Amino acid sequence: MDKVNLILLFPTLFMLHEMEEIVFMPKFLKALKSKENFPTSQFRHFVKVISPFQFNLIIFQQLILLFISSIFAYYFHLYIFYMSIMLAFSYHILGHVIQMVLLKKYVPGVLTGLFSSFLVIYFGGSWSVNWGVTVLLSMVMLVIIIGNLGLMYRLTGMLNKTN
Repeated sequence: MDKVNLILLFPTLFMLHEMEEIVFMPKFLKALKSKENFPTSQFRHFVKVISPFQFNLIIFQQLILLFISSIFAYYFHLYIFYMSIMLAFSYHILGHVIQMVLLKKYVPGVLTGLFSSFLVIYFGGSWSVNWGVTVLLSMVMLVIIIGNLGLMYRLTGMLNKTN
């Protein structure tokens, strides 16, 4: 698959993953709230505090950033930049898998995330990019994505309190 097609496909794969989370996360979180044995107190706090509105707003903001990044990468031919974003997404799926192991139950987003990650690695693996730089940049992108999630969690929490 050529670079342009994968750049166009990736936001769809991302949304497939996010749609699984949007549909199944409320029921999943409700079930977790009723459990007494959370792995950590921080996770317990997150489950008690985040609302479906907050969760969906964060996903929407991530999608907007992904569309902007897609346009930017396509227009300026920054394929290493875009591949690093797609790899960071794949790393984030490993977080879902770790959650699943810790919670000993299926976590929404794992199946579609693994499917999407497989496609990204399979089709993106043929790109002629400097893989050392790409992997390093993907680690930086992962830190940026996690920082953005934390910031959006706080901002949407403030917005949620005003409503």
